[in-house]
Amino acid sequence: MAFDTETRKMRWTTNVRGLDYAPTVIGDTVYVAGTDVLALSANDGSERWRFEIGVTESSPITTADGTLFFKTSDANGQGVCWAVNADAGTERWRIGIPSGKEGEIPSAENVPPAVVDGVAYFVDKEDVYAFEAATGNPRWRTSVDGTINHAPTVANGTVYVCGEQVFALSADDGNTEWTTSVADSTRLAQSPAVMADSVIVTDGRKARA
Repeated sequence: MAFDTETRKMRWTTNVRGLDYAPTVIGDTVYVAGTDVLALSANDGSERWRFEIGVTESSPITTADGTLFFKTSDANGQGVCWAVNADAGTERWRIGIPSGKEGEIPSAENVPPAVVDGVAYFVDKEDVYAFEAATGNPRWRTSVDGTINHAPTVANGTVYVCGEQVFALSADDGNTEWTTSVADSTRLAQSPAVMADSVIVTDGRKARA
């Protein structure tokens, strides 16, 4: 649904199957990901294009340099990382990741990737993946302790994620720069925030730096 911010009246509504997350708005286009990915006119909600993926779950969309990045899971939990042309709705690349039917357990909850300096960072269960954003060529893969249920945070050449601990990974090669425990929390479910020389994390009750 779209509402007028001044009158608070509904301007338009569109049905999207399997939509679980907030849309992404760029210019006059609204991008939504459900069982398919759609580009809608922000003016009237009309469909501009539809990219059929036919999956049961899709992450929120991250946009960068005219490309939509997102992750999907099928009924078996098989994860796929996608890059789609934002203007035309055509596939740039896709990479299957070894979860679900090809892995030991189903894929974790889908979370949006981070795209920084030409690199797309995806997470799946306890794994962090880095791909060249333009081509999908893999750069590195690193595993951490505990399932990651949030988007990575990338700042100053470092990728920050939270599993059972807070991990700082090199954006160049995925090597662990440092890791630290935060009290006795086993669920750090929000993306870390980076401010100056501090990393701020929360376990849903308290924020810590």
